Amino acid sequence: MEIKEVEQLMMTHKQKHETPSRFLRIFTTQSDAPQSSNLRKRHDQAYGLFNKYVRDVFGGNRKGVNGKITPEDILEFATGSRYEPVLGFKMKPTITFRPHEHWMPTASTCANQMYLPIPPDSTTRYPAESRLMALMDTAFSTKLFGTM
Repeated sequence: MEIKEVEQLMMTHKQKHETPSRFLRIFTTQSDAPQSSNLRKRHDQAYGLFNKYVRDVFGGNRKGVNGKITPEDILEFATGSRYEPVLGFKMKPTITFRPHEHWMPTASTCANQMYLPIPPDSTTRYPAESRLMALMDTAFSTKLFGTM
């Protein structure tokens, strides 16, 4: 294979995630909460908000510290890599849910694991959606929260 062919393959691969649905399929979700439990409802709510956030990113509607947030910013936050490897990740990126009092997403890039915040119990309410979206903007644009 010639260098130009390899470059073309890499460019084609980088553009593979042109829709929110394709991008979200990079991740698996990890929830051991029983269906229809209060904990599962909190997990579903957190994932639904993240899904909405990703759609806003693809629509060009999210801005961070350095300008518009891109899907690559989210992937880099979660995995340390801006692009999915041509042969895929050896460890599939995973979204895990955990109680977090500061409502900031965090990640363990060495394990390709992103942690979405959920309320610690069923009586604690989420902050306003706009506040949660702003916290995701901060986390995904600064990369400081993705290197635990």
